Amino acid sequence: MRKRKYKLNENIFDDITNESAWVLGFIYSDGNIRCAEDKRGGKNYGVGFHQSKLDYDALCKIRNILNSDAPIKLYNDGYISLNFNSKTLVCKLIDMGCMPAKSLILTYPDYLNNKTQQHFIRGLFDGDGSFSYTNHDKKITIVGTKSVCEGIKKVTDHIGIISRIYVQGKVFVYTIRRWASIYKFFKYIYEDTDDGIRLNRKYEHFKQAEHKMLEFTYRFPNKIN
Repeated sequence: MRKRKYKLNENIFDDITNESAWVLGFIYSDGNIRCAEDKRGGKNYGVGFHQSKLDYDALCKIRNILNSDAPIKLYNDGYISLNFNSKTLVCKLIDMGCMPAKSLILTYPDYLNNKTQQHFIRGLFDGDGSFSYTNHDKKITIVGTKSVCEGIKKVTDHIGIISRIYVQGKVFVYTIRRWASIYKFFKYIYEDTDDGIRLNRKYEHFKQAEHKMLEFTYRFPNKIN
């Protein structure tokens, strides 16, 4: 057996924990699954990430959860990358429904329990979600396939979050536009989490907005929705 160049827990997804569920959500939304023919006619298997350098902490946390010492590479264009070369890991992800060229065909995983869904959805949001607000508008969006967006909506409907899904070109967008539901969404995805399984930039943005939400509630108690 060929010795690995970098350490890696290739069996991380054999047991879905809070940590691996978050990583899985991040891979679903913003990871790249590689299973391509190499120059020698064999197969090149890997899982990779290409992010803004602003999200360096996310790649460090993913690397830590996978117990890896693979390097995070910085490019001149302000982007960073992290790659794990592993046939075992790729084959496991494919078995779990996360395959190469996945952006238009992913289905929401039906093997997650109530707790791990929370961390998976946070991974989706950290990878391909956004939150913005002004004095006149506010919204959360997560881009995905129809199945993934419907899966998120089914979970959040159950906890009283008002959302909708719309089509944007070839993809679907899950969106929330009411303050009360935005607040519920963030309280849900961040409940019982620590710094090791969330993207700092988006968490801090929520904490800043939380102050705005409380201020808005105090000033206009009947308009929080």
